Order: sequence, then structure tokens, then C-alpha cells
Amino acid sequence: MQHVLRFWYLQSPRWIYERLVGAIRSLDGNLAVVSTWKNITKPIFQDYTRQGRIIGFFLRLGRIVFSLLLYFCVVIIYGFGYLLWLLFPFICVAWILSAFVGVPV
Repeated sequence: MQHVLRFWYLQSPRWIYERLVGAIRSLDGNLAVVSTWKNITKPIFQDYTRQGRIIGFFLRLGRIVFSLLLYFCVVIIYGFGYLLWLLFPFICVAWILSAFVGVPV
């Protein structure tokens, strides 16, 4: 029993955290927030006109905002999954006890 609890509550958080970091890195490989931030003032497609600089700035800013929102959603999904992971043993015990006592959960 001790090994199961050690795995469930001590080792699994690190595993889930590593998967979360891997998911964020994978997303960043496609969305490139850091390089987009570094180039936010540079025009897109080498259009150095005033309109090109303004449009480029807002397009890059929109990409950064969208990427950060996507990262936030991924963190929320992983957090919700981890919360379910933590509560799953208690839910199972409650279901088992309710079967013996006859009280619906």
C-alpha cells in the first residue's frame, strides 16, 4: 500500500509536470513566442513602409496573445487532469463504501 501511495502522490506529480513542460515546448516549437517577441518591431515580409510596420506589429502582437492564451488553456487542462488524478482514490473509496452502506454518492 505504501508503494502505491508513494507512486500516486509523490512520483506522479513529477511525471505529469514533465508532460506539461513537454506539451508547452512542443507548442512553442510551432508558435515561437520568444522569437516573435524579439521581432515584434520588425515588419513582416520586409515591408518597411509605415503601414507594413503597423500591420506587422499588430499581427505579431495578436500571435503572442493567442499563443499565451493557448498555453494557459493547456495548463488549465493539465491542472484539471491532475486534480482528478489526486481525487480518484477518494472517489473510488467513496463508491465502495456507498455500496456497502447503501447511501448513494
